[in-house]
Amino acid sequence: MIMTTDELSARYDMGEKYLSSDDEKEQRHGVEIIGELAIEGYMPAQTELGYLYRNGWYVPKNSQKALNWFQKASEQGDIEAIVGAGLVYSDMEDDEKAFILIKEAAEKGSATGQRLLGELYEDGIGVTADSYEAVIWYRKAVQQGDVAAKYFLGSIYLHDNNIEEGLRLTEEAAEAGNKNAQDDMGDYYHYGTYSDKNLDKALYFYDKAASQGVANSQTEIGIMLQNGEGIEKDEAAAINCFKDAVEQGNTIAKVYLGLAYICGQGTDVDEDKGWNLLTQAADEGNVVAMVSCGRQAYDLADSGQYDEAETRNYLEMAGSYFSEAAKQEDAEAQWRLGWMYIGGEYFNQDEQVGIELFRKAVNQDFSPAMVALGICYEEGIGVPKDKSTAISYYKKAAMQNDEDAIDALKRLNAI
Repeated sequence: MIMTTDELSARYDMGEKYLSSDDEKEQRHGVEIIGELAIEGYMPAQTELGYLYRNGWYVPKNSQKALNWFQKASEQGDIEAIVGAGLVYSDMEDDEKAFILIKEAAEKGSATGQRLLGELYEDGIGVTADSYEAVIWYRKAVQQGDVAAKYFLGSIYLHDNNIEEGLRLTEEAAEAGNKNAQDDMGDYYHYGTYSDKNLDKALYFYDKAASQGVANSQTEIGIMLQNGEGIEKDEAAAINCFKDAVEQGNTIAKVYLGLAYICGQGTDVDEDKGWNLLTQAADEGNVVAMVSCGRQAYDLADSGQYDEAETRNYLEMAGSYFSEAAKQEDAEAQWRLGWMYIGGEYFNQDEQVGIELFRKAVNQDFSPAMVALGICYEEGIGVPKDKSTAISYYKKAAMQNDEDAIDALKRLNAI
């Protein structure tokens, strides 16, 4: 029995309804319906089945089957099937073929194709990077209501210092539900990037993005709760936010949650959990985690609780973490590593290396390093004794209200 167009459409809608069910049996029934309609030649079902195979939704992922169904649908004139085929080729890392198909769909009027073409031009995938072309295609997609294109276009404007237009587009995309735009707007209002600080608006956008599972927003809400920043301080609630983000592998959240476990901030003390999280984050390249791990290891080595071998092991850990962080120009790591070289702790004593590390940290206006250089010049450590130079470094640090520098100046009658 041949179904009418209305009957095919109704049957397709029923298949989609089953696919959206939480019941696996109903989901399988939905796939069966979509598959039957695709075999019968119903174009929307062919495209849908292509996407199911491309993404591995409810069926095993199969790029070739996806391409076959996209081909059948595109032969019937479905532009979105051309987009789908382009995405499959992109998955297969055939960037030139992906570009050709997505460009074809974009030129035929697909908003998704236009946005994707903008991305390809922006990133130089399958074509020479061309931000001018990217803007052209993003604009075309925006004119058709593509929210993601609005976000991408806003990002380009912000990068090009067209702040007013960039913020407008990004905020519009955020209000329209784009989670990346929501997360960005939260950051902009939280840290005063491109706009004045507004903690209420920051929380508003972070909350929207966090509800869509954006790990950065979950982390930032946790930070604000932990600090009582724009919201009532609630360290226990902050822990829950960090945990949500850690479940998604967010490195920053691992740092905050790890430190919370070590310090018992909003949760019971659990040093093992804390160390595990911090070392994970450090191994993932997070500088804050590297410095935190180094600091914790050094404090354990300095505690007097351990025998010589264990103390040496902790010093080795501290030196390793500080070295990695110092390579990434972290001022605290440079300062701490400098003292380890000067004291010959784990490393062979090398006052010149220590002095050089202090200078690097001073160039970043890190006041403890200014005090360190002051001490070196005052006592002749790695440099000739020079009281006036020592005082000049102490004064620089004192301008940042560094208590050690102020005490040194009082001791030298330089205040």
